[in-house]
Amino acid sequence: MQRLLAGIPADPKATPSAAQTPREIMGAIARDLIEDPMSRPDPDLLADLGTRDREWIELLARFLRELDPTDPETTARAARVLADRLDEQSALRIPTMVACGSVADFGRYEPLLPADPVHLYRPNPTFVLYAELDRFQYTQKENGYHYDFEARIEVFDAKGQLLHEEDWFTFDDTSRRPIRDFFVAVPCQLPADLKARELTMKLRLRQGGAEAQRVLPLRLTDDYDVISRPTELNVRTANVPS
Repeated sequence: MQRLLAGIPADPKATPSAAQTPREIMGAIARDLIEDPMSRPDPDLLADLGTRDREWIELLARFLRELDPTDPETTARAARVLADRLDEQSALRIPTMVACGSVADFGRYEPLLPADPVHLYRPNPTFVLYAELDRFQYTQKENGYHYDFEARIEVFDAKGQLLHEEDWFTFDDTSRRPIRDFFVAVPCQLPADLKARELTMKLRLRQGGAEAQRVLPLRLTDDYDVISRPTELNVRTANVPS
């Protein structure tokens, strides 16, 4: 929506015909929709936009038509629908990836510190890779909502040479309600015979035709005293009785 509104002309008397770039056209259409949500965009203007931009205009129009300042619940529901639809058109991404000692749940993990890079003991370089996913999709089935992904881990040296890779593996999940907080926890054990000291681990995630990647800097050391160690989360969970 921010992208749509960014091009709204400051002059209220400006006409859509003056718009030339796709951004200006979208801004002009958005201005008209805000003034009259029940209006229909000019087909000639829509013809100058790409498929994705036309879909965004339609999403904005639906949101504005359902907007009701006197009914917060209806407005909130319309906003959630708009956000979900925009996410469907966005690319899969990995906003967070951390090397951990253990993982309990989404956002509840013990990160290895120091973390940039993560110092691993060369004779036994093991940890749990925690990654959060965003803008993922689901398939609605009779028993709920189904999520499936493919993942692959690759390890490179400082020069970008591939030293280690794992075959693509799959994981899936099913929920009764759409999930907004999705994470994966992958046990990792690097080969003990890696000669390089500075490494980069890459996690690749695929869903349908979309792929997301994120990297994690690692350092192998023979000094046990300097390795990264897990940091505990010493707080009580609010939704568990004490």
